[in-house]
Amino acid sequence: MDMGYGMMGHMFDYGYNYGSGQNWWWIIGSNLVNLLLIAGIIFFIYKLVKGNRGQGKSSDQAIEILKKRYASGEIDEEEYSRKIKILTSSK
Repeated sequence: MDMGYGMMGHMFDYGYNYGSGQNWWWIIGSNLVNLLLIAGIIFFIYKLVKGNRGQGKSSDQAIEILKKRYASGEIDEEEYSRKIKILTSSK
């Protein structure tokens, strides 16, 4: 009786069909998933870093608007001081 794999038969084959070509799709698919995961992590970190920089600009713009409103007389000195203190304490 010839099993082709010696005495153990297909025991050490582990189901890998090296000659069938099916494993290449698994290799490509798993690598693609890994690349997408890494790209997602990089994108998430980029958004976090970029988001923190944008907050300083919006705060600076708010201060400029506040200065213009105070200069034009729309708000009094007390309101101006209170809002400036709020905006500068968040930095």
